[in-house]
Amino acid sequence: MTIFFRSFISIIFICTSFSANTYQTYNFNPKQVHITEESFRRIIRPELQLIVREYYSVLKQIIPFCDELIQIKQILLSLNTDWSIWVKKCQLIDYECTVDLRTFYKKTRDLDQVIFNIQKSELSFSKSKNEHDIDSMIYSTYALTQISNNNYYLMHFMEQFLITSNTTYFRNLTNSELFIPILNRMLLTSEMMITEQIDPSYRKEFEFIWNDFIRTAERYIVLSGDKEFFMKRLEDYNIAWNDFHMRTVKSNIDLPINAQKIISHIHGR
Repeated sequence: MTIFFRSFISIIFICTSFSANTYQTYNFNPKQVHITEESFRRIIRPELQLIVREYYSVLKQIIPFCDELIQIKQILLSLNTDWSIWVKKCQLIDYECTVDLRTFYKKTRDLDQVIFNIQKSELSFSKSKNEHDIDSMIYSTYALTQISNNNYYLMHFMEQFLITSNTTYFRNLTNSELFIPILNRMLLTSEMMITEQIDPSYRKEFEFIWNDFIRTAERYIVLSGDKEFFMKRLEDYNIAWNDFHMRTVKSNIDLPINAQKIISHIHGR
């Protein structure tokens, strides 16, 4: 059986004494696996980062203006992470918190520009070739409007804070925890906007691997560096990707050949 996480499994195999037959059935106890922080940082996280990037390159083979859609999702993922850290760190506002907030505000401005570019250059029904293209265009228009409206709300609040931060009119960031559900909704909308672009004949396969692997691997392992989360999910990730590979490359769905090659490359790594 071909296992795509060979570099991960080699670490586990060196550090544990379970048999090959045990591994073939994906049956192992994470508590018996010992991976050093250095190995996790230098080998596992970069390997997972490559897998996530290559997955996005698969999407670029099958989705129009995918680069821009992924850019929106990545900005929103970064804003979610930054804001969660900021709220915990800045119970009392100081200069450093204000600097961090300016960085956060700049990202909201960047997001606004990306959305504007897509709305200006990509959202044209004249580019639609079939019913699926029309449906995707309608959903993208709706989703981008929702994200943009929420983003304007965040930008307006940040502007008020930054303008008054050193004056007698200073307005503290009261109810700043309300930003978290807003940012979460924006991120979820951006993710759904990407999957809605995929051809309905194989969309469910990509929804499956996104929800069961890529989404959490990127957020909690690649970005957050959570080794324990990785150990708990390694078995599930192996099963999920093997299933995805079988559903796409080993099936009769009409997936572009370049996308199949990238999926097989990840599988055989």
